Amino acid sequence: FARSDDVRSETRRKLNLEDKLVVTYCGSMAWYQLPQQSLRIFRLIAERHPQAHFLAVTTQPRIMRAEIAAAGIDERQTTIVSVAPQDVPQYLAASDLGLLLRDDTVVNRVASPVKFGEYLAAGLPVIISQGLGDYSEVVDRHGLGTVVSLDDSDNSTRDQLHVFTT
Repeated sequence: FARSDDVRSETRRKLNLEDKLVVTYCGSMAWYQLPQQSLRIFRLIAERHPQAHFLAVTTQPRIMRAEIAAAGIDERQTTIVSVAPQDVPQYLAASDLGLLLRDDTVVNRVASPVKFGEYLAAGLPVIISQGLGDYSEVVDRHGLGTVVSLDDSDNSTRDQLHVFTT
């Protein structure tokens, strides 16, 4: 996970993302990873940042493609890759923001998603939901991204995300 500007530039060039704000979803399409909410957050970012691009690193590209279509997001604003685990760091290095959203449940309040560490190791600010282990508090306290409430209106969430769209 050593962040390399050369790896970042090469991967962004390969994916044709040099001038984009790359918002990354990394994970399976399991219901508890809330891919639909991640697409909602991306859509809100893209409304204010025309160069926003959604990068999905997933083992289930076909399902992600269907979710993107269902969300009404233009496929030209998206890239979906399925890569070997050892290649994930280079795609995260090419990103600008990481998405880590979960429902606020008892299980998630004690969860410890590996993805959080991977995003931080790649140098990414994290857009994280409230109540995700201790991580939500850590993100808020140390300025490691933004904590969003999945129950907030689009307007309220859009306002919270303005720091990434200016």
